[in-house]
Amino acid sequence: VISLFADIARLISLINVNFAIYFSAIPMTCFFLTSLVLTFGLFHRFYESMIRGYEKPTVQELSVNKKQFSEA
Repeated sequence: VISLFADIARLISLINVNFAIYFSAIPMTCFFLTSLVLTFGLFHRFYESMIRGYEKPTVQELSVNKKQFSEA
């Protein structure tokens, strides 16, 4: 939740900076790409929070993960 508030503040500051200056291609491209990344990150967080409660790892998956962790 804290990172979501940081994303909103970052987006507001980006809008203020981009629209305070005269229109040009570079700031608008940066604004588009940043808003695309923030939107993808927001929906990814919602997706992760939805599936985290439903997908419980089995004992076998946990033991495989511990083995892989000890090998690394």
